[in-house]
Amino acid sequence: KDLGLGELIAIALGGMVGGGIFSILGIATENIGNATPYAILIGGVLALCAAYSYVKLALLYKDEGATYSFFKKSFPKSRLASSVIGWLIVFGYISTLALYAFTFASYFCSQFESLNHPIWQKIIAGLIISFFAIVNLISVKGMGKLEDLLVYSKIVILLFISGLLAGKGDIQNLLPVFENQTTLTQILIVSAITFVAYEGFQLVIHAYNEMDNPQKNIPRAIYSSITIATLLYLTLAIAALSAIPKEMIIADKEYALAAGAETYLGQFGQFIVIFGALLATSSAISGTLFGASRLMAVIANDGYFPKPLGKKIKTHIPNKAIITMSLLAFVLLATG
Repeated sequence: KDLGLGELIAIALGGMVGGGIFSILGIATENIGNATPYAILIGGVLALCAAYSYVKLALLYKDEGATYSFFKKSFPKSRLASSVIGWLIVFGYISTLALYAFTFASYFCSQFESLNHPIWQKIIAGLIISFFAIVNLISVKGMGKLEDLLVYSKIVILLFISGLLAGKGDIQNLLPVFENQTTLTQILIVSAITFVAYEGFQLVIHAYNEMDNPQKNIPRAIYSSITIATLLYLTLAIAALSAIPKEMIIADKEYALAAGAETYLGQFGQFIVIFGALLATSSAISGTLFGASRLMAVIANDGYFPKPLGKKIKTHIPNKAIITMSLLAFVLLATG
């Protein structure tokens, strides 16, 4: 089989550590200030609870369709509900793919004055989707190795950014933890919002037929990836809050880390953050295309999508599903 434990963890982390952490930092800080790390930790615990169910269902049903297949096999007579769930999940993946590509293009074009225009952003977004579509079409093993490189590089870079910010920061900026206006209810609400930064671990299940020893490696990959993501997010949030003023994190939202790094670490710091964001969104595009195209093929073979989308080349590669997902994501991008 083409995918070992290292590649499976990389696929899960590729889906999780995408644009999510860059977005939720500003939202969380705006709502609960210094309690943000606690909300992120609770979000990680919630993700582990969801993951427990996913793991048990994956090992029971032994199917690469994940959420869709779990429902279909649990309620075999509910064909209409199964099809609607399948369509909604696939649309969610396509729109997520478009979002990651747009985020990649925004960060990339921000570094070149001549490219910092909506037309160029759409072209760059289309090119990055096309690149990873080609990688996914050529080889499962090649996609896995590239995902390894992208994911483990971005983790090192994000930890490096955290270290630089922590070196410039002051831990006193994280006190008081619970400010006057912060309530437990607010922390729990923000914890639920942070769940978006943990979405993606289920992409591992879509590789069921392409992995070594699924019964052992699915739980290992999913639990390991959520634990790594939680520790990474906590480190990044604590470092950012200690060094970057809350007003800047709130104002700049998903660009806050780059803006803060430029202010406190200079051009080099900004470059490192932007490079990390490009790696994060790239691996998320690749992992999402990989997992979601397998799901699309499963749904097509059940008769809920056109049959050609279920066809595969080289045994496991759903070529028409990969191309269709890429084109639909670009349509979303092109139409704004």
